Amino acid sequence: MSNGVNFTNLPLWEDMDFSQNCTVFGNWLSSFLMPNPWDAREKMGASFPLSIQYFISATPVDFVVPDAADEQQALMLEINEWFTFNLYNYLNETDGFWYLSEEFLDRAVRMPLEYCPKEYCKALGYTGNADLTGIGVQ
Repeated sequence: MSNGVNFTNLPLWEDMDFSQNCTVFGNWLSSFLMPNPWDAREKMGASFPLSIQYFISATPVDFVVPDAADEQQALMLEINEWFTFNLYNYLNETDGFWYLSEEFLDRAVRMPLEYCPKEYCKALGYTGNADLTGIGVQ
């Protein structure tokens, strides 16, 4: 996240809490985990609107979203740049895939799993074969 160098307008990792809104986390995670029908090794990734909503939901109470439309647009662009930086943090030359930053994986994915188990399970329920992971499977 903002390590104070790359994204100086955004809160630092230690000031963010991605488990504040479990519904937003579940919505974001379900889109993030959506399988790519053209390449089974890949996920489609999260949508821009859900990513912005997820980021804003994790900000501290003193974080201010600007009122002016052009400033809101600039903030949305910076948030999307932040996601790109964290989702495509390093390229593994061996397998040719980009990998998440460890900080993002820990704070934006793993930590909310502990606090939002219902939403996590629901997000997983929308992926894969419904005969194996759908409602009613025990």
